[in-house]
Amino acid sequence: MRLLLALLLAACPMPEQELPEEDPTATPELAAHVELASEDPQEPVLLDFGDVIVGESAERGLVIRNVGDATLLLQELVFPPAMAFGFAPGESLPAALEPGAEVSVDLAYSPLRDEHASGTLALRSSDHDRPQLLMAMVGEGLGPALRLDPEEIDFGSVPAGCTATASVVLTSEGRAPLTLGEIGYEDLLG
Repeated sequence: MRLLLALLLAACPMPEQELPEEDPTATPELAAHVELASEDPQEPVLLDFGDVIVGESAERGLVIRNVGDATLLLQELVFPPAMAFGFAPGESLPAALEPGAEVSVDLAYSPLRDEHASGTLALRSSDHDRPQLLMAMVGEGLGPALRLDPEEIDFGSVPAGCTATASVVLTSEGRAPLTLGEIGYEDLLG
């Protein structure tokens, strides 16, 4: 029964539908469209800050383009949480970009510890097709580290007025240069 009905429908001519005529006085709908890119032509979709010594900072430019034909409103730039990424000093996100305009916003990576940092940056804008664009961010925080061998020294019983000596090896095991300012000790017996 279903097969017969389908064949009958296929044999019946369909009435022609009238297409609405275009209104020559109507204004075309304008839209803003955003593009993101790093300033590095080799890695346009990645902001790579490279190796950065703890306590220092590296900056990279984020290029934001309005490739649409309406003004683009830039709402916010959301950085990965709990990481050392942010705006470079004195930098901020402009409020809007006119059609065809682009801006480079300087971002910074300022590690506070030895770390591998990676995350996703999000740009929220008035682009109706893509209201949020994402960009990967990576950086290596290089920090100093010191190893003491042995970690504890036990001089045992030392008679009053006598001295005891021990050797300790200090090894720099970090990924950044280590500077020793002062070496001291703590008397745990008081």
